[in-house]
Amino acid sequence: MRAVIGLGNPGKRYRKTRHNLGFRVVDMVQSGFDGVVGEVRGMYWAKTSDSAQDRFFFVKPLAFMNRSGPAVREFVEEHGLVSGELLVVCDDIYLALGKARLRRKGSSGGHKGLESIIESLGTKEFPRLRIGIGPVDGDADLVEFVLSEFTDDEENTLEGVLGAASGSVVAFLEKGLDTAVDRLNESLTVPGKKGVID
Repeated sequence: MRAVIGLGNPGKRYRKTRHNLGFRVVDMVQSGFDGVVGEVRGMYWAKTSDSAQDRFFFVKPLAFMNRSGPAVREFVEEHGLVSGELLVVCDDIYLALGKARLRRKGSSGGHKGLESIIESLGTKEFPRLRIGIGPVDGDADLVEFVLSEFTDDEENTLEGVLGAASGSVVAFLEKGLDTAVDRLNESLTVPGKKGVID
């Protein structure tokens, strides 16, 4: 079993904001898989898809970003997954728009959603895919920035990296983390793509 967990804020008000890239990637990926209809289960929304080889989960916590951890813990405990079977997808203000980074483990890097998950699971050892939304102007209010929507030009830049991120998530679900890393590197270094992995 493997699961992709997208981070964001619930509700129509936040749907197109910078902080909801994790939700967007989950929506993009799950739409390509057959499976049961997504449903609310306690503190999270989930869709389950069974392949010939494995079972995949597509998960979105229903709490606000800085309370993502308890929802993720509830999902993990209910389904018996270990941290290495999770891939958390989120935005990153410290990565430039159009870039992405996939890591096996690490600190929260100041991301409140990751911080909550680390605290709730009691470990930093879970893969995370960060998608850049920076840079942020030094005088900007960070909360206002992450809760703002992308401009049309920024959406054009996002197109390539979201496609690459989604392909990497599919590779993680079907083949594992090493293949996901390779897929992201290949996708983002192809001429004409909108970003590069660093």
